[in-house]
Amino acid sequence: MTKRGLSVDCSSLRLRFAPLYKLAGGRRAGLAVLVVVCFAALSMGAARLKTGTFSRVWERITSTQACHDCSQRSAAKPAATQSSAGTFTNFDVTGAGTTALEGTFGVSINASGEVAGIYITSGNVSHGFVRAANGTISTFDAPNAGTGKNQGTFPISIDVDGNIAGMYADTSNVYHGFIRNSSGTITEFNAPGAGTSGHRGTSPISINAGVITGPYVTGSDVTTSVWHGFVRATNGGITTIDVPGAGTGDKQGTQPTSINASGVITGMYTDSNSVYHGFIDGNGTFTNPIDAPGSVATVPTSIDAAGDIAGVYADSTGLMHGFVRTASGTITTFSAPGASTTPPGSGKGIKIDGTIAGSINTTASVAGFYTDTNKAGHGYIRASNGTFTSPLDDPDAGTGAMEGTISMSINDSGIVTGTYADTNDVFHGFVFTPNPSTITLTPAALSFGSQAIDIHSAAKVVTVKNAGSATVDISSITASGAFAVSANTCGATLAPGKTCKVSVTFTPTSLGSETGLLSVNDSAYNSPQTAALSGTGIAQAELTPARATYAKQKVGTTSAPKTFTLTNELSVALTGIAISTTGDFNAKTTTCGTTLAAKGKCTISVTFTPKATGARTGELSVKDSANNSPQGASLTGTGD
Repeated sequence: MTKRGLSVDCSSLRLRFAPLYKLAGGRRAGLAVLVVVCFAALSMGAARLKTGTFSRVWERITSTQACHDCSQRSAAKPAATQSSAGTFTNFDVTGAGTTALEGTFGVSINASGEVAGIYITSGNVSHGFVRAANGTISTFDAPNAGTGKNQGTFPISIDVDGNIAGMYADTSNVYHGFIRNSSGTITEFNAPGAGTSGHRGTSPISINAGVITGPYVTGSDVTTSVWHGFVRATNGGITTIDVPGAGTGDKQGTQPTSINASGVITGMYTDSNSVYHGFIDGNGTFTNPIDAPGSVATVPTSIDAAGDIAGVYADSTGLMHGFVRTASGTITTFSAPGASTTPPGSGKGIKIDGTIAGSINTTASVAGFYTDTNKAGHGYIRASNGTFTSPLDDPDAGTGAMEGTISMSINDSGIVTGTYADTNDVFHGFVFTPNPSTITLTPAALSFGSQAIDIHSAAKVVTVKNAGSATVDISSITASGAFAVSANTCGATLAPGKTCKVSVTFTPTSLGSETGLLSVNDSAYNSPQTAALSGTGIAQAELTPARATYAKQKVGTTSAPKTFTLTNELSVALTGIAISTTGDFNAKTTTCGTTLAAKGKCTISVTFTPKATGARTGELSVKDSANNSPQGASLTGTGD
């Protein structure tokens, strides 16, 4: 199978959410992804890195002849709408355009629920905004942003501290980076070597703890244009990233897409054959190529704190699929339920077919979108165990071709931001808060105490409760270490307010303390839930004390007896008991017979009768049916 490059260069928002789209114009352009793609082309260069090509595409898309009823206005929307999966809170920035292909786009959400995004005013001018968790919206523009058509400010990422990174297009359509701190101060910057002619320059894509990454592009309309990655430190210093194996020809090179809290970066690069591959840059140590199984083009879009990455790939037919790669290197591919399985084919139009993985959070949940067979867009959330919340459709979104809902970014609480296109092709931002689907385990810890080695303990029970308002899908229930799930009453789903029981046993294989975890994997946002397990492995039969020392004793005389206890730790009788001593020691009396009841005890009295002066040693030994037979106690005394 011949691998091929993507049909358009990946950049800015397009790189994160729709890098595989073909832009050929001529179709109705209602779906939010379409404008995201156009933003990307605007923010980092034309689809072929040629101003004329992009301009023609953009003009065709924004032409009133490319959509129906472009003069219609967006209907008023309720502030919040409940769906079966959660609550959509829709919002529009004051001043956002209300005709087709204008409006508001939620792009990135942080752990505090702050949203950074873009709004387009009439005349196709873009501006930035930040929406606080309480709904308050502040707008901003980079100081040197252009105010002409297809120019303006494009925020793309917000970190936990409220720092926003993005790019702006100046009056000459050259791209520059900016960072806006939480107090509103904007600092503009350029990567050294970035192009300074139209539709070239610096395009930040991701910020974490104030550190920014993204690509910059060199060259001009008449020279070779090559992509390079960069990292901008909090002190403003900028370092270039070039992945080993990245091509150096026109429209080839390195394009970072995401950075995590440890400074590990993921992204894509184009090789000398213009084939797209993923990479990870672990502070100068590269892992590449990363290719999803069955892919002809692989583009990672996001990386979480643990080093797991999410992304999108195209198969040989051009159909798109999502993937997750764990930090250990395991790649799992997926398609959202209901996603189109029809290859995009050829001809004019925007090829939006399949599943796009956009953003991954610290629980390895992925937010993205897919298109159905009618080319309508739908959001989804994929939990770390592979279960989907899908379709995630804003109630106010259009349902026709090239309309719908686009989930763009998910935070660590599972809250999603994105955009939707209504039936008039106007875009609106949304925040989706999932219904609580919290699973609780009671008790949170089980202690099995002492348990004989190689013997199953009695079962202890943990109660699993769905404390939320949404049904939870349960995928697995497991126990680690010397613990096992012996039974459970949990089915494949657990309805709100319902409970089920999990029975756990402890079977130690060695002496000493043992710990483990009971883990319930499910579609609840706090999955997996765990209960701590502990116990102590002890011998099946035990003789105590393990040693005894007798006082000086006249030779030929007998000491007072010392008492030893034989304990049966088994839940069945100990059999075949035989008691013996060695040396100058004698088992005088005993309450032990040849059997000892389950969990029973008996005693053995041992005396010392030295046959000579000086140190004397011996042993008390008990043979029985326990697996640690014989049990012994060391004996010492002194003859006088």
